[in-house]
Amino acid sequence: MTVRVHDDSSDFLLLEEEWKELFQRHGGWNLFLSWQWFSQWWRTLGAGRELQLLTLRDEGRLVGIAPLMLETDDGGRRRLALIGSDRTTDYADMLVEPDFEESMVGALARFVADGLGRWDYAEFSSLLESSPLLGHFREAVDHLGVSSRVEVANTCPSFRLAPSWDEYLATLGKTHRHELRRKIRRSQSDGPVTLHFLRTLEEVEGGLDAFFRLHRASRPEKADFLDEELVSFFRAIAGSFAGEGWMRLSLMKIDGREVAATFAFTRGERVLLYNSGLDPAYRQHSVGIALHAADLQQAIGEGLRCYDFLRGNEPYKYDLGAHDNSIYTLTLLPRGVETRGDGSQRG
Repeated sequence: MTVRVHDDSSDFLLLEEEWKELFQRHGGWNLFLSWQWFSQWWRTLGAGRELQLLTLRDEGRLVGIAPLMLETDDGGRRRLALIGSDRTTDYADMLVEPDFEESMVGALARFVADGLGRWDYAEFSSLLESSPLLGHFREAVDHLGVSSRVEVANTCPSFRLAPSWDEYLATLGKTHRHELRRKIRRSQSDGPVTLHFLRTLEEVEGGLDAFFRLHRASRPEKADFLDEELVSFFRAIAGSFAGEGWMRLSLMKIDGREVAATFAFTRGERVLLYNSGLDPAYRQHSVGIALHAADLQQAIGEGLRCYDFLRGNEPYKYDLGAHDNSIYTLTLLPRGVETRGDGSQRG
């Protein structure tokens, strides 16, 4: 087996077909591990960072990728991280064939340990509990003189979808079921409602401006979040994913006016709700919840089996039946070095 570190951005193009094949075999539902996700992220958001793609090959065949980057944190320290950021990437990890997980873990552990000095610390965020980075990898780096710390960083509420809409409603408590029906009726009280489920590249591209407008109008913090850099990223991901059949952009109109939108992904039997927005003038009409309910009903009708609200513990997610799914941050430091509360280090 051979291990290589790719530090040239052009290597994204060189690895495209092999990465896509590996993801097709072992990526499952996690689109945040796809070549499309990483290549678009790096192209639109990677400025000022150094690429550190770690690849593992078995007799020339690509069997594992650790998508890493080197960046400078707010305190001026050099941090090795998984490509992405908390504001864009909900589930991070390495991508590896199961039979080569142990080899990939060992290669990554040695890479981290040998590189301390080039970087001050490593921080791998947005990890699921099932990630090998929270298991055997920690044991491997410990043997190499690297200390580790794991913290719960956030939650991504999700739930299994029932086979039918009526069966889904029956899973909700009486109060939540009554409230959902009431809010759906309320959304229909100010004019005829039309729902548009956009899937093709042409449809999605035609609906993006409405999504951006509604997202920014929703709340001031959402307007601050969606800067022009992120707009470019959203456009790139929407176009790339729509071309693969992974994109779900939904719009609700009342009397012909766009009032709510959701921006989601899908692969296999899972829906990933990435973001949403609404017209605040229609907030009292519960258009946000009504569109979420319409998306759920549409997913059930398509035979999908899991709805994932992704990062955040907003109450509406639990009202609709979701349960917490913790994501973690793994921090790695030379043994004997700790971090203060302000993020600085002390020996």
